[in-house]
Amino acid sequence: MESFTLNLPSFYGIYGYTKQQNTEQKIMKSLKVYYKNVYGNDLIYSGCKDSNTFLSLLGKKTFSKYDLKKIKTLGYAIEFITYNPLGDL
Repeated sequence: MESFTLNLPSFYGIYGYTKQQNTEQKIMKSLKVYYKNVYGNDLIYSGCKDSNTFLSLLGKKTFSKYDLKKIKTLGYAIEFITYNPLGDL
């Protein structure tokens, strides 16, 4: 008997997939916060919607350094932005 092989394209080649398995891309969400000096105290305020959500969950108006450390363990990146009291002029 003769044996033959059928050369069909693999599943990965047809659908454009690669054979890289177990490689998860982690998309880090970032929180924007800013420092503001109030009566000699440096306070950390919210700078985006997500950080506002965290503050409402915490029941606070400002973050502490401890709060930001715990949020970082959840996979968020903390981005410090500059405080601009005049907004966009």
